[in-house]
Amino acid sequence: LAEHLRDANETLEERYDLMKAEVELKERRLQAEEKSRLYDRIARDIAPQLSKADEMLQQSRAHPERAKEMLSQLCVISAYIKRRANLLLLGEEKSAASARELESCLRESLDNLRLCGIITYLDCHCDGQSAVKQMTAVYDLFEQVVEHLLGQLSAMVVTVHCAQGSIRMRIQAGCKDTNPTGSDFSLAGGTVTCETQDEDLIVEATIGQGGAAK
Repeated sequence: LAEHLRDANETLEERYDLMKAEVELKERRLQAEEKSRLYDRIARDIAPQLSKADEMLQQSRAHPERAKEMLSQLCVISAYIKRRANLLLLGEEKSAASARELESCLRESLDNLRLCGIITYLDCHCDGQSAVKQMTAVYDLFEQVVEHLLGQLSAMVVTVHCAQGSIRMRIQAGCKDTNPTGSDFSLAGGTVTCETQDEDLIVEATIGQGGAAK
């Protein structure tokens, strides 16, 4: 009887080891699939910026006299790519996060704009928590404005308020040309207005409470 029990115990241990190995293999496969899904989503969301970055690199090689200008603009695009990917990963973990995340995104992008000789200023009042989707949408809008005006920007002042589940942003972009034209800017889940004042393009946006989908 003792011998039969020992044999049964050995058999159970072998089965347990096999089942444990199968579970670990499935977990590793799921982790790999999840990472692949995230990387695919990141690549899909920032595909336009990756394409522009590649184009700028090619132009810097083809036109060495403009290399400094192109590489400075590339830094602006790269800052967005980095911060946008971070927001996506953050959104996978939780639906809301510190509103300071948005401030960090805008500040890094504006810091890199200075490499292009553009004067920048950020007035940010972002305390408490904000929905990651809202922060992402606002940052996407900011990038739309930057990329649309990048070649003619001379200065940019950004004001942001995050409070009570809403985010308001105002961008005053000084341009080298008079009457700068706006673009078909969009803000997922919010509203956007554009106004031209002499050499400035003013973009105001609201998302959250008081911001209707548009």
